[in-house]
Amino acid sequence: MPIFIYTTQPGGTLTPYLFGQVFSKRLNLNISSTNHIEDIKVSTVYPNPTGDYLFIESDSQLKGVKILDRMGNLLREGFQNNQIDVSELLPGIYYLLLIHADGQKELKRIVKM
Repeated sequence: MPIFIYTTQPGGTLTPYLFGQVFSKRLNLNISSTNHIEDIKVSTVYPNPTGDYLFIESDSQLKGVKILDRMGNLLREGFQNNQIDVSELLPGIYYLLLIHADGQKELKRIVKM
């Protein structure tokens, strides 16, 4: 399942990315309301870079956590006590997909030393 990351540009233009690959199509959105900004989930993952464990602080309950490589392949899933053991991963860049209880997904870039 591909995961897209969107960056916003002035004027409401969204640029879709798939793990660093830029697509040529841009979407123009007219953003006229900020009523739902408070509904966006923001979590903190630390320490980053890390050697052994990652800790997750979230303002909402998490349903799942997945570790993906740079190509989007699933390497591992699950977490316990808001921490993840990454000691067995090789040094490099990975992505942490946080799945909130309400279904929202949040993607974090992590560096394993």
